[in-house]
Amino acid sequence: MRPLLLQRHVMGRLLAGQSVFTVAPAGSGKTVAAVLTVAESVCAVRRRALEGCPLSAAAPNHPLALVLVPTQDDVTDTADMIRLVGTAAALVASDGRGAG
Repeated sequence: MRPLLLQRHVMGRLLAGQSVFTVAPAGSGKTVAAVLTVAESVCAVRRRALEGCPLSAAAPNHPLALVLVPTQDDVTDTADMIRLVGTAAALVASDGRGAG
């Protein structure tokens, strides 16, 4: 699968720790870009912890990322994408109401 145009433009910046603001239509790949970037960042923190880097050793039950979205529809889409992509990174999605 090839990345969409928006993903090609923003994912490198996100992975480099830069802030990105984008406005794009539904289906342009915004959610996938955000979730893949979070998954990669969480995996990088875990790799550094396994290598003994004390600054990146997070407690196993503490959150490593927080994704905020503006609408309930976006919450559902983002949580679904985290559940789909995040399995390999052991990511957990919550809608903030106790549903995991």
